[in-house]
Amino acid sequence: MRIDRIKIALVGCGSHASSILHTALGFLEDVEIVAVCDLDMERAIFAQKRFGLNQHYTDVDQMLSETSAEAALVVSPPHIQASLIKKCLLNNLNVYVEKPLAIDLEEAYELKELAEVNNLILTVGFNKRFSQYYNKVYEAIKSEKFEKPSMIYMKFAGGYRPKTWDLLTVGSIHMFDIAKHFIGEIDEIYANMHKIEEGKANISVSLKFKSGAVGVFVLGSTGFWSVKGGEYIEIIGDRNCISLDNATKFYWQKPTPIDKDGGSSHQALKEIPSSAEVMEPNYMNVSNIEMHSFVMNGYYGALKNFVQNIRDQKQTSPCADDAIYALKTALAIQKSIEIGQSVKISEMHR
Repeated sequence: MRIDRIKIALVGCGSHASSILHTALGFLEDVEIVAVCDLDMERAIFAQKRFGLNQHYTDVDQMLSETSAEAALVVSPPHIQASLIKKCLLNNLNVYVEKPLAIDLEEAYELKELAEVNNLILTVGFNKRFSQYYNKVYEAIKSEKFEKPSMIYMKFAGGYRPKTWDLLTVGSIHMFDIAKHFIGEIDEIYANMHKIEEGKANISVSLKFKSGAVGVFVLGSTGFWSVKGGEYIEIIGDRNCISLDNATKFYWQKPTPIDKDGGSSHQALKEIPSSAEVMEPNYMNVSNIEMHSFVMNGYYGALKNFVQNIRDQKQTSPCADDAIYALKTALAIQKSIEIGQSVKISEMHR
């Protein structure tokens, strides 16, 4: 049985949108691109030709008034993103937006409420939730073998930024969402920053989760994603250790057997070496969709989830609530740095 395609308008056709998200959309058989818009006419024309359309737009209001669509994919500079999302929601369009939802809490809440009042899907692009390798970590720590996570270490080297706080509100916000997804909500944080100059800084954050687990964020805009360990997480459970390096190299040291008679004054129990599970990408058969970067990074899965939400008329994560939580985490880190004290996430209000 043929399923009617979801008609999508593209708002923003820059390099990230065109190289990653638009490419991923091309692999979804049940969507149809019906309009494209970008302030840069050359980008808009490129997208128009790519999707075989008869015209393009450089004015989003004109596009929305002349186009019949069910959904919009919004990818724009963070400081104007909220206004574009609002326009789409007011035109009764479901919206997929690249993170962050907004850089201001009041705007984020306004968008959440606008979507809810109009029964629209508002999905935020926390694509790492749909990455094959991040999913592997999630499945492992939720398994009985891992038991309860007790500590997490997360490193994010996001490269130079126009503004120092972009590191928190635009880049590292992925880590804040994943930490909540894996461990649960953070209760309290304490942060320190070494700022070299505007846009170049290193931030360390001590974490206490509501579950009792502890952790650390190491965030930097002086390193780069391309280096080994640029994006790295490690999670400790009871005699378990899971790590993921640059979202592609998964390692799980399984529960280690214990020699109960092998203790000493320095170690209560003696551990017996055990096998580990390792997973790395294999690019030998690049025709498989699973091996494409936009699938491995989770963009394909995130967009597919958005389309399914529209069909089911049911909002699932990652949604506005997840984006608001991640933004509150960023703002709490900023406040802790400014006042030199620990801050509770619950203290962050609209």
